[in-house]
Amino acid sequence: MFNRKVLKDRAKSVLATSYWPTLAIVLVYYAASTIIANFFTLNISSTITLYSTSTVILYAGIILIRILMSFAATILLTYPLLVGVNKYLLEQAKGTSPQISEILYAFRSNYSKIVCTVLAKQLVITLLILLPMLALGILSVYLLLKTGYTLPTEFNTAQLERLSVHLTESPAFMLLPLFTILITIPALIKVYDYYLVEYIIAEDSDISWREALRKSKNMMKGNRFATFVLGLSFIGWTMLGVFLCGIGSVFVIPYIFATDAQLYLELSGKTTYEPRNDFEF
Repeated sequence: MFNRKVLKDRAKSVLATSYWPTLAIVLVYYAASTIIANFFTLNISSTITLYSTSTVILYAGIILIRILMSFAATILLTYPLLVGVNKYLLEQAKGTSPQISEILYAFRSNYSKIVCTVLAKQLVITLLILLPMLALGILSVYLLLKTGYTLPTEFNTAQLERLSVHLTESPAFMLLPLFTILITIPALIKVYDYYLVEYIIAEDSDISWREALRKSKNMMKGNRFATFVLGLSFIGWTMLGVFLCGIGSVFVIPYIFATDAQLYLELSGKTTYEPRNDFEF
């Protein structure tokens, strides 16, 4: 079990001499990831007058394609950038002076292995969420059809309202809150099991995806809840950033990133940086 105050003190010490470069690389990462995410955002009018079933299916197909494209872009671009940020933070935490160009580390160091690893991680977490939701959707449609409801050939506002009423009255809908909790817990556990994967591959890009996931899970054993609490400990700073129209968050995010780097070094037994008390949050 780690001491979160010690981790935060170490993070403050690192930022005492390298805050602005850290802020710069974090901002570059967030700017790039935002551009990537927005590029694949699909805006469809929520005002429905009259759509045929084929039109609805077409829209659903377009949305699905855009979702898959967004997922692919996240795996191929966003996560490799995050690995580069983590590489920078780890080198910084070890007392060296890395260059901001480290953000491109994943693209020049076993890129395919890094992509396979983050893909494996995200597939496990995503499937833990999607498969139960798909099962609930199929169950809802089955129960809906058993009540005698027939799917219309065209969709308009009145028909959608009627469908909504049928769905909300179905037994599956009544169980939705409980079902949501049940599918969230396993996914959340896996999120924390694989919390350190991006740091592991940032330090060793040769590692296989199976070994990276296994190593992260072993390192997080007995530390999942403590890591969850560590994240909660930043809520005060995050809320302050929100009240300051998001400007404050810009200054807190490097602190969070630096603390996570210290968490990885602590759990991997590689902590070498001694904290100083000349920088306070």
